[in-house]
Amino acid sequence: MLGFSRSSFRRISSRIPQCIQAKPTTSYTRAFTNVHSETPPSDQFQYPPIGNGSADALRSKPFQFDSTSNVEFQKTRDGSNLARANAQLASAATRGDPQRALEVVAEMRKQGTKPDLDTYNLLLRSMSRNARSSDAWAIFEDMRLYGIKPDVKTFNALIEAHRHRNSAYLWPIIRTMEDMGVEPNATTYGLIISYFAFVKNIESALRYLYVMKGKGIEPELRTLQLVVEIAAESGNARIALDLVNAFESDSVRRLELDVWVNCLTASVNCLWKDGVLQCWDYVVQELSLSPSEGLCMGVLHTAARHGLPELATDVLRVLKLTGVPLQERHFASLIEAFCKAGQIKEAFMTVDIMQEITPSLPSTLLPILNHVKKTTDTFDSTWALMDEIHQERPLQISSLNIIIRAAVALGDMQRAVGAYKSFPEYNVKADRETFHLLLEGAVAARHQPLGDRILQDMKQANIVFDPQTYELMIELAITQDTYEDAFEHLEVMKAAGFRPSASAYQSLVKKCAINGDPRYTIAMEESEEMGYEFDVEFLRKAKDAFSRKSAEFTVPL
Repeated sequence: MLGFSRSSFRRISSRIPQCIQAKPTTSYTRAFTNVHSETPPSDQFQYPPIGNGSADALRSKPFQFDSTSNVEFQKTRDGSNLARANAQLASAATRGDPQRALEVVAEMRKQGTKPDLDTYNLLLRSMSRNARSSDAWAIFEDMRLYGIKPDVKTFNALIEAHRHRNSAYLWPIIRTMEDMGVEPNATTYGLIISYFAFVKNIESALRYLYVMKGKGIEPELRTLQLVVEIAAESGNARIALDLVNAFESDSVRRLELDVWVNCLTASVNCLWKDGVLQCWDYVVQELSLSPSEGLCMGVLHTAARHGLPELATDVLRVLKLTGVPLQERHFASLIEAFCKAGQIKEAFMTVDIMQEITPSLPSTLLPILNHVKKTTDTFDSTWALMDEIHQERPLQISSLNIIIRAAVALGDMQRAVGAYKSFPEYNVKADRETFHLLLEGAVAARHQPLGDRILQDMKQANIVFDPQTYELMIELAITQDTYEDAFEHLEVMKAAGFRPSASAYQSLVKKCAINGDPRYTIAMEESEEMGYEFDVEFLRKAKDAFSRKSAEFTVPL
């Protein structure tokens, strides 16, 4: 009935308490027979030991009377006493008040009011709300011995009472339900699925969900939402969204807002393009919700990964509407999305817009740079875009610096210098980054005259030298056969109040050692005074290189 096998029941039944498996005692059955004319059904259960509170009331078997009792059952046509008692039990069950429920039962016994199926179900509900599983078992057995056949509500309450127990307590209930021919309903399956959802067992939860669908039973809204939730939390975004789509396509009901947000979150976590597109559109457009900035950042990352600039643009719109200040991290994903989609012009325009709000980082511009520096053809086509952008809006220095950086990466200083010389055409002045990029190109090309011209232009532009400028000058001087200027730049740098880096000293030591210049020891001593320590292996290689070079100039006697 519920997909439960006999073999699995035998394995589990050996683990459940003996009190559940024991047969009723002869004295108990005889007492039951003396009081009621109905023949008690064959039962394999005995009252389990129960704790305090309801134990005293249940131990006396709420609706069974001994042979000395003179109380006769009230036989009224309208059953007003029973209806009143059931109403009181319903109130106690709703409040989750088992003590009050037992008091009502005691009053019914005193008045001789005969219980019915509703009475037992309400009493079970009052116990199940507080997860009093032992008491629920006792009531269930009393009900069967009294001759009232349990229905699906009875078993639902019994399952709910065991919700905090492991599955070893669930299987015997299901087995008993099958043996008695009670068909489960949507609530039954919902409770079973909740059992597995509590322990994050998505496989078993899905199994029972499809079992009930196979029987034509529509799951309750909360049941499906629970399965979707654990599927999303376990990283199964596709399963979660498939469940949502299947439900809403076959039903007029709609899931709660949190379900769609959970699906969006799960899709974002695995950067699932289709899931993010569908969930974002539904959450933002249909439900008019504004996701948190953290969730929006996840959507931006997905847009950047798959080249979805329209999605990234919409995310920025939502962030702006919610009052979140746009930062470099927000624009970075939009720029990458444009580049992945091949929309380089839009990427450059985004950079220009971003510069008006927040400065960019080199990593932000990396997607554009990677595209421009692919080949000289991509460089030339991108350079043509600068004219198009300039006709629509003023160009920013950051965009032109990308062009120069790409030319330097291509090793094409002619294009780099050409781009630099065209700055006046766009009403743009070179900044310190521009000159540093050109100096890096001069160092790579070992072009000292070009470096000297760049330094002269830098001075004419009244741009103050910084530590990076001096170190690039040192690196450029070291590339030449005559490198006296490197020591001069080093002294000027120190006189300007800057502390040379360890890499600057390392370059000097290496250059001197390779050329047999004894000043390599002076550079090492000065670096130690600055607090730098070179690797032992580096020092050994420098010493060996110096020794080999010195030996070449040694004149034999």
